[in-house]
Amino acid sequence: MIVDKWMEEYEVPGIINVVKEKMEGMLGYTTFRTNLSELHINEKIFSSSFALDSILWHEFCHAEPWLKYGRTEGHSTEWYKRMIRKPLYCIGCAYAQIYYKVVK
Repeated sequence: MIVDKWMEEYEVPGIINVVKEKMEGMLGYTTFRTNLSELHINEKIFSSSFALDSILWHEFCHAEPWLKYGRTEGHSTEWYKRMIRKPLYCIGCAYAQIYYKVVK
């Protein structure tokens, strides 16, 4: 899975699991445990690989500082700096937010 590639690319220790979940009003969220992050992704997103990769990247950028430094940062400046390492996925997140929240 693409998340494993990113973990290697950015030297992220620990484990990241992807959880497919039915949810309303959001596309994903991240949970944190010792040496583990879970990226919970809305099941609707799995129908579009571009949207899926974009939302996974968004959530990965939350998981990375937790697994590397033991801290969470929300949508901080540091999170944004991580997001723009892959600018196409920033566009994909915007697309997914518009498409999946407006089109049911």
